[in-house]
Amino acid sequence: MELDTLCEEFESGNISKKDFIAELRKMRAFSKSDRFKLKVVDNAPFSMWACDEEYIIRYWECECERIYGYSSEQAIGKRFLELFVAAPERNQAELECAKIIERRSAPGEFINNIAVDFDSLGRDVTLMTNCFPIFDDESKKWLQAEIALPTDVEKVVQKHA
Repeated sequence: MELDTLCEEFESGNISKKDFIAELRKMRAFSKSDRFKLKVVDNAPFSMWACDEEYIIRYWECECERIYGYSSEQAIGKRFLELFVAAPERNQAELECAKIIERRSAPGEFINNIAVDFDSLGRDVTLMTNCFPIFDDESKKWLQAEIALPTDVEKVVQKHA
């Protein structure tokens, strides 16, 4: 049952307070699959971040801080192009980001590549990336999301050993 329908049913007296609360709890409960997905995200060695059409970082999750050296407070609100994209790659990153946000790519299409970014200390960071559009319910806009896995497997293994 949708939340609006549930509320209407409760307000009209068609369901009891006890049933209303029970239905709300069901809506909020995570399925086994949801719990597994959250566990994967919480323990995975990859970064996840998203930016808007002005290339401003809106989300900064998982291993971003370890990989790039910036906390969420330092990254959110900054343009990703200047924060960690090497100057020669900025034009291409801009074009790909615009294509994704404007949804000019085929539905379900990812832009995959090997990116050589840099961290907060100016060191090269080589990543396998997947970029794709996501809709942000808060801003009601499409964003570019990126999931990136460092190619330095030795460091990833050491961190998770």
